[in-house]
Formats: sequence, structure tokens, C-alpha cells
Amino acid sequence: MQIKIEKKGEIFKGKASQIVSKQLGSAMYESVQLVERNVKLLTPRGVSDARKGLLGSIRGSIINKGTPMIMGQVASNIGYVEVIEKGRAPGKKWPPDGVLIKWIQKKLGVWGKSSSMRMHKIMTPEKMAQSVEFIIRRKIGKRGFKGFHMFEKGLENSMSRLTLIFKEIGLGIAREFSE
Repeated sequence: MQIKIEKKGEIFKGKASQIVSKQLGSAMYESVQLVERNVKLLTPRGVSDARKGLLGSIRGSIINKGTPMIMGQVASNIGYVEVIEKGRAPGKKWPPDGVLIKWIQKKLGVWGKSSSMRMHKIMTPEKMAQSVEFIIRRKIGKRGFKGFHMFEKGLENSMSRLTLIFKEIGLGIAREFSE
């Protein structure tokens, strides 16, 4: 009896790293899109439209694509994102002066002709918004507020699907090796 062993498949053609990189890249792309979508579903809607505000700033990206050190990232470049994510502890520094004016004007209606505050005839809409902002900033400083944890929960909500995505690439790699 004689056994003959032949070198067959892409793995023996020196293409193993290309196959693994391609599969990892595809899995990472799908994973980043999944997490980004889940984070955005949990992100509070502010006063800006979806393109300009916090929601529009959240982006997924892939770092070191084509290398064994590939990484996925979902992040925002807006400075206050960490406060919205984690919240603010009671007794901490107040939010900066002026940062809540636009929110107050939009959410509370302290602006222009639509304002129903009694002080409207004595104060300009801008002064009313500044007065209300002071009160809100002081309250946030004293009491703090809970964070939304949209990044943390978005990743947590994605974990079961992420596990499946990366299990499936093992099958894809094995399939391509044997071709």
C-alpha cells in the first residue's frame, strides 16, 4: 500500500497571510458598522440636526487594515462626548458658560416670539436663555446627571453578533485555504 501526499490549496502557494488579512478586514468592517449603528441608536438627539450634532459626529473606522494588528474603532470627535457617555458626578465643576444656550433655546422654547415666559416683556430672549442656562448649569454642578453610556451599551448590544462574525471568518479562512 502506498500513500501519496500532495501540497494543494492556497496555503501552499504562500497566500495564507493575504487570505487571513482579507477575511479579518471583512469581519472588522462588518463589526464596526454594527457597533456604530447600535451606538447611534442609543445616542441622545440634541438640538443640532443629525449631521452636525453628537449623532453625526459618531464614526466607525478601521485601523491597520491589511495587518495582523487590525483594529476597529467607533468614536466621536466632539469634546463633550465623554460627559454625555459617562455623566457628571454631583458636586463637580459646572458646565462651561454658554454651552447650553442653544439647547435651552430649542428644547425649552426660551427664544423669540414663541416664548411664553412672563419675563419676556422685561428681558430679551437672549437674556432669558442666559438666566435659564445659569440655573441649569448650577443644578448640573450640584446634582450631576447620569450618562447615556451609548458606546458601552452599543458594544454590549453587539457582542453576540460580533462573536458570530469572528467565528464565521475561521470557516471562511479554512474554505479559502482548501481551494
